Amino acid sequence: MIVIPALILIVLLLLYVFFHPLIEKKRNASKQLVPHGNALDIGKIDKISYKRIGIAVDFSKNDRNTIRHALIQGGKGAHYYLIHVVETAAARYLGNDVMDHETQSDAANLEKYRANLEDLGYDSTPFIGFGSTGKAIADISNKNEMELLVMGAHGHKGLKDLIFGTTVDSVRHKVNIPVLIIR
Repeated sequence: MIVIPALILIVLLLLYVFFHPLIEKKRNASKQLVPHGNALDIGKIDKISYKRIGIAVDFSKNDRNTIRHALIQGGKGAHYYLIHVVETAAARYLGNDVMDHETQSDAANLEKYRANLEDLGYDSTPFIGFGSTGKAIADISNKNEMELLVMGAHGHKGLKDLIFGTTVDSVRHKVNIPVLIIR
């Protein structure tokens, strides 16, 4: 009673496994079965001139390279938004109202970057965000209608990414503009 129905089901399954690909092959003969699709014609490429460029800085050795790449993208005709986020417990709790030593130091450092860019002939505005780095960078970028965001990558991988998270990953999900990541 059990063996005969089981044998019938096994035979039907084997027939299905054998004939199904043959039937589908005939049905989809005109379709391209490529996982990623086909390459499109790129067409004419127009130069993109970014006028509002955000630069996320963290006062590390990576900042010089990040700023340099941002300046290459926009030239002297663009306006640059220098963004830094204060992540202290007080900044997370008090937000804009915090004026601890780290916030004052970060504001002074941003002003140094701004003055340095001004000396080089570039127009920039400093912005300090508070709390979650990814959310603050995205909020400043969206509020100021930036066209490009340039960020430095710290370079930690694997377990450190799981523990600390990645600011770049968080930001790119919260903005609808190109994000240039500099290593």
